[in-house]
Amino acid sequence: MPSLLTQTREQLSKLASPDEFEALATAVLRAAVPTYASLLHVGTNAHGRAVRSPVDGIDIRIHRGDRHLLLVQHTITARKGLRQKWLNDQSGDVTKAKAIFEKEVARKAIHNATLVLTCTTDPDEVLIRDVHAAAGDGLKIDLWSASRIADFLDRAPEGQWLREQQFGTESVRLSASQARAISTQSLNDYLPLVARNDMVPRVLDAALAEFAWTGRGAGFVIGESGIGKSTALRRLADDWLARGGIALVLAHELIEQASTIEQAVALGLRHWAPALDSGCGYGALAFATHEQPVLLIVEDVNRSTNPRRIIERLVGWSVTTKSAAEGGTPARQWRLLCPVWRGNAGLADPQLRDRVISNSLIVERFERSEAIEAIGERARSAGVKLTDLQRSDLAIALGDDPLLIGLNNDWSAPSPQGAIQSYLTANIDEAADDKLLASDLRYALDKLVDQLVESRTIFPEWHEIRSWLSGDSDALAAIRRLIDQGRILHLRVGLSDERLMYRHDRVRDHLLVQAMVRLIRSDRITPELWADPFYAELIGGALSALPITAIDKAATLNPVALFAVLQDSGLDEAHRDRIIEAAKEWIQSPGFKAGAADQQRHHAMRYLARCDGAFVADLAKRFPFSFPQLEALVRNGEARSGAKLCARSEPGFNDPWRDRMIAHALSRHANFVPDLAELICNGDLPPDLLEGALNLAGEIGDPALCEALAARWECSDEKSLSTGWLWAALRCCPPIEHPLAETLCNLWAELPNKVKRGKDKVDSNPRWDIAGHSLPWAFSRKPEPSAIAFLIGRAKRDQRLARVLGSILSKVDSSDALLHTVKLAAKISRRTEKSGGINLFAHSLERIWSPEMHGRTLSTHSRSTVERIWRSRRINRFERKAAFLIWCQTPTRNEVTSLAALEADPVLADAALRTRLENGDQSAIPLLKQRIWNAEHGNYWWYNARQISLVSLHEDVQRYLDEQRGNPQVTGKVTDTDHILAELLMEARDEFSAQFIVANWEQLEKNPLFVQAALYLATPETVALARSAMTSSEEPEKMLKHIGMHWGVQTTGRQGVTDLAQLRALEPYYALMDEHNIRRFFEVANELGALSWREKHLDPLITKSECGYCTSDKQSLFASLDNEATHFLKSEQSWWRVDHWFEQREKELRQRRELLSIIGEWACMRASEPAVVLLCEALLYFGERTDLALLDPLPTTLRASCSDRIANCIYGVQQRSLL
Repeated sequence: MPSLLTQTREQLSKLASPDEFEALATAVLRAAVPTYASLLHVGTNAHGRAVRSPVDGIDIRIHRGDRHLLLVQHTITARKGLRQKWLNDQSGDVTKAKAIFEKEVARKAIHNATLVLTCTTDPDEVLIRDVHAAAGDGLKIDLWSASRIADFLDRAPEGQWLREQQFGTESVRLSASQARAISTQSLNDYLPLVARNDMVPRVLDAALAEFAWTGRGAGFVIGESGIGKSTALRRLADDWLARGGIALVLAHELIEQASTIEQAVALGLRHWAPALDSGCGYGALAFATHEQPVLLIVEDVNRSTNPRRIIERLVGWSVTTKSAAEGGTPARQWRLLCPVWRGNAGLADPQLRDRVISNSLIVERFERSEAIEAIGERARSAGVKLTDLQRSDLAIALGDDPLLIGLNNDWSAPSPQGAIQSYLTANIDEAADDKLLASDLRYALDKLVDQLVESRTIFPEWHEIRSWLSGDSDALAAIRRLIDQGRILHLRVGLSDERLMYRHDRVRDHLLVQAMVRLIRSDRITPELWADPFYAELIGGALSALPITAIDKAATLNPVALFAVLQDSGLDEAHRDRIIEAAKEWIQSPGFKAGAADQQRHHAMRYLARCDGAFVADLAKRFPFSFPQLEALVRNGEARSGAKLCARSEPGFNDPWRDRMIAHALSRHANFVPDLAELICNGDLPPDLLEGALNLAGEIGDPALCEALAARWECSDEKSLSTGWLWAALRCCPPIEHPLAETLCNLWAELPNKVKRGKDKVDSNPRWDIAGHSLPWAFSRKPEPSAIAFLIGRAKRDQRLARVLGSILSKVDSSDALLHTVKLAAKISRRTEKSGGINLFAHSLERIWSPEMHGRTLSTHSRSTVERIWRSRRINRFERKAAFLIWCQTPTRNEVTSLAALEADPVLADAALRTRLENGDQSAIPLLKQRIWNAEHGNYWWYNARQISLVSLHEDVQRYLDEQRGNPQVTGKVTDTDHILAELLMEARDEFSAQFIVANWEQLEKNPLFVQAALYLATPETVALARSAMTSSEEPEKMLKHIGMHWGVQTTGRQGVTDLAQLRALEPYYALMDEHNIRRFFEVANELGALSWREKHLDPLITKSECGYCTSDKQSLFASLDNEATHFLKSEQSWWRVDHWFEQREKELRQRRELLSIIGEWACMRASEPAVVLLCEALLYFGERTDLALLDPLPTTLRASCSDRIANCIYGVQQRSLL
């Protein structure tokens, strides 16, 4: 980065106001020196004006038990007057500071002090020496002259932000302060949802906060439009910022443009601060900590033409990369929340579904009490008085729907559609005046929306609207009026356009449905619009308001519309009966069964899966099997389908969508459990479906199923034990002490724990395998107390099952289970202490209860249970250590501070100190230093400095090197401490790191770790030194061994490469690296957006394509596609890899449309059916309507032979995209 030192120094010298300089200098000191962070500015008053005071700043801090005085004096005095200002015998700043210092020493309040002198110029060297001499013993001088202040303002991220605030020079490096400022801007721009006084507390708020804080990576907030997702997210983000965190909103377009999460964050930040460097995304995420992760909110994925693709990308970004910690891979410290409509959540795709639902929060409508309270608030703000009974009746009439409650203005007889219509009417009336009547506004709005439907667009640009209404100036003026009002329509201003947006999605959909009704009634809708897949839901919404004869036309031209309208609970009986009849006629038609109708059938089934009613099962069973079909049947109480569902979702899998469907069936269908009992007892079930029925019984956990389970077991010929049998029996039987649970556990205990599988194979353990992989996580989800008590009792009296039951209980969040777990861990520790082994069980507890590992945290009650164990010194040390290991995974700030008292505890002192350091407790640094220099194996304590940085360890780093210099045993060797110190220097990447490398280069130049660190720092001085070492090395390639790993590339917890200068430092050496490292830096260049640099320096070195890498030339891309075709022919599977191929190319900085064009060209050149299949799959995943033109150049005969595939491709693209 080019230095602006001269410019900034000049700006400092021109500061004419002492008050202004004092404020700036105080902020610089607080930001630049951690020990100055609590500095009090006493030289100005609350209005920023100077006041009489012997010093301008003061602080007293405790360090190593001693009180240290900090004094600060600021001045804008010219250079020639500095001597008098500082050294005057009566009024000099040093003189006044010495007087204060001597007074405090005399009363034994302090032992030493520091005087900070700041100025807007640079003193001469004589004055500097005289100032230090005048200070005497005990008073240390810290001089911040103009050049030092300017250097901080120009180079440090926080300094650049202060410089921008003071002088207007835009920041290039992102600081935490700027990131928080941009967070506020993005929230106010994207989520200015409702007035604060209209908000009511919701159960959702607490659930969303827990979902956000306990997880990492991408989480999906799934719910229908208008039920409060965005409002709840805004409240969450406001709280996040109030805690000092970063909460950034990312537009869905940024997700589509980016190939990594870091790029997406960088795009979001640079939208508000364009001068930030391309690595600012890395910088923002590096500010995250375990206690305060970065919050990212996607807005609005539902407006994308391909929401599924965005969701896939977010899921891919959440995959944990290689961990810097030993023995585990903790999740990254960011949390991204993506509000998404249920229909857009990808739940119909089995591959995507499992990844989405494992990290999703389902948002329902208001709880009844919340709805009643919200109606009361809305009524009060409208000046309407309602009784409790009236509020309850209104909540029922509006379906407890947050949006409808928010929009409703009818306090006598509201309805869902009436609420939206009353909202429109009220706001149109408000916007009207003598020049534009309400009828004029309504006419213009209807005219505009009709045009939207006919033009196949929903979010038009403003110039299109002006063109449509160019002949009707009154209508154009009316639309301007409504946009100015902003209650129904508004314009979102982008970088290159102004686009029409809506107050809410359901307000928009209401307007579009009404437009569809008008167009159909006036016979203005063309056959092409009738048949458009995208309009199926609009046509369905219109059918309820149209004559029954319109149903026949819909059945002929767009039969999916029939299924869309079945969701309408207000549909009258005559319409519903005719629609169901027409739907059955379509299902029985040849067109329904045609291969070209796959996408159409799937589209219809997705709507049916959202319906409740006696008609659903009959219609759904007529469709081919799919997950939406299963959902439709289960939610409508079909027990056999519930068994099919649970056969595909084993008990150990956290599947919120399965759980919701089962809960829905239980709440709506009283016969669900009796039907399941009948199915288990008497059903003709193949083994996989029986296992599914048992899994379902375990999920329900109803003792009413015990007799059916026992009867099935008794009549079974083989009596083959399985995971499903154990899960069902252990969940259903203990509450009523049914003997089946004991019977099955007896058989379980008799299974062998070791079975030979041959010379070259690992022995199996049937006793463990039947439950050890699944039931621990199953019981962690459903820890029914009587079942847990049964498992504990069995574990205590049956050593054969002690190990596997111990594993199950170790994952259960209950006091009894944790007490058993602590005792088991202690027992193993005693044994391993004697034998010298490792307690793997104890290590597993750390992973189980670490939010970073599994995203789980103990409940407050359970944490209190284990806390009582480790706090009691009457309990043996093994149990105390085990209890503390579990408890310390989620300490609060106050708890971390309180752990200092455990330094006197010989059992827990080291564990407590590590916990403090891992949580960034700066007050623990003196103890860390003691451990480093005084403890046995003290060098290993350097690894605990990762979370506290090197700022307070500079002297210790130099001391280590000095001691190594005089130790002949380590000369020329690379030590473990070298590894961690090199890492810490690289992570700091500050002035000290560079100065340390330069000052000690003679000792470091032959150590590969520090040569790599010098290159990583990428300053002119360190790069020059590293290159001299590389030149003089006899084996320079060994100097670069494992450089990607040492640089923290793709390593969780490390920032890795953050700017192009670091890659440029390696330019002479890429040819010396193995291809694995080259590919790593290839990916880094992509992440930094450095395409032209990568093409010049790395593309020529990529010679292999087995790992999916592809350089920029078309020949390489075509060869990569040929590999995909070869894989397809060998595997005889569908194109499940095309999304991965596309994702990899996008990471290589290819644009979506460019890639589709390349695939289209390749398909035409290859002219084969596999090529057409690949093209169609790519279009289905990533294409829009305009991209369908890529199918046109295909040879006629090839189009004919692939007609079904092409027809499904066209339908699939059209049903999600108008453009």
